[in-house]
Amino acid sequence: MGVVIEAKDLRKSYGNVVALNDVSFSIDDCSVVAMLGPNGAGKSTTINILLGLISQDNGHVSVYGVSSQQAVRKGYVSGMLQTTEGMKLPYGVSVKDVLAYMASLYPNPLPLDQAATLSGLSELITRYTHELSGGETQRVRFALSIVGNPKLLFLDEPTVGMDVDSRRRFWQTVRDFASRGKTVLFATHIMEEVENVADSVIVLHHGQVVGEGTPSQIKSSITGKVLRFRLPQEDLCILDSLPAVIHKQISNEQVVLHSSNADLTVRALCQSGAAFYDLEINAPSLEDAFLELTRQVSDNIRIVNR
Repeated sequence: MGVVIEAKDLRKSYGNVVALNDVSFSIDDCSVVAMLGPNGAGKSTTINILLGLISQDNGHVSVYGVSSQQAVRKGYVSGMLQTTEGMKLPYGVSVKDVLAYMASLYPNPLPLDQAATLSGLSELITRYTHELSGGETQRVRFALSIVGNPKLLFLDEPTVGMDVDSRRRFWQTVRDFASRGKTVLFATHIMEEVENVADSVIVLHHGQVVGEGTPSQIKSSITGKVLRFRLPQEDLCILDSLPAVIHKQISNEQVVLHSSNADLTVRALCQSGAAFYDLEINAPSLEDAFLELTRQVSDNIRIVNR
């Protein structure tokens, strides 16, 4: 497998706001890659640069060895971006006619029935766009993004507004498309989508890459254990005295501790006499790793800004 995308030292600012700060990564062919990060992390800006919709201030991008704009013109690349007023489906047109029009713009499109099958639209092909539910509309938008038969597909928060069943069916559709030797890069902030769909992950926060690897590698990058338990409000004060605690989160009586030495922390917790209960000790989940990685960056930024 070769490298499909090479991004090096990307920088992008909007006025005084730095959206990307020396972002570098590469993506291999025939892979499904998640770009994970909270809102404002720089995911959409990165995808828009890779699609050639905006230009970076500094840095270099190549897609299949050429510029983003050239890759789009050659029909190598397509995308399903976040819904905006200018990207809604035309009103009162059949799904088949919308797909046929989009296919006519490409030199080597998929047959319409194949695009409809891959997108789960076979039973909706004669329906009109204004009759579709939110989940069905997203599937049509996905069909429009693949009907041109691209090698590389970008998806920017594609399941926003979908219910659980619609999300499940959508991601099965994406995996079916990827199994045809395609490469997919999707942006999300939903951990479940990353764990269930992605081969690898790029974690973005404050316009920086703070983690990269498979979901298992991201999780293993965080050492220690995660302790979860409940603690009455009057006993919360003992948390500051517990040893080996790297980070803590408190929500009402629910406590989450990231500890570098769980045995030491639990022993001290028991000796404190605090009335804790429902104790769980686990290896860090992907969400735990994500929160720790992004916390480290946020802490560093606060130190710099002091």
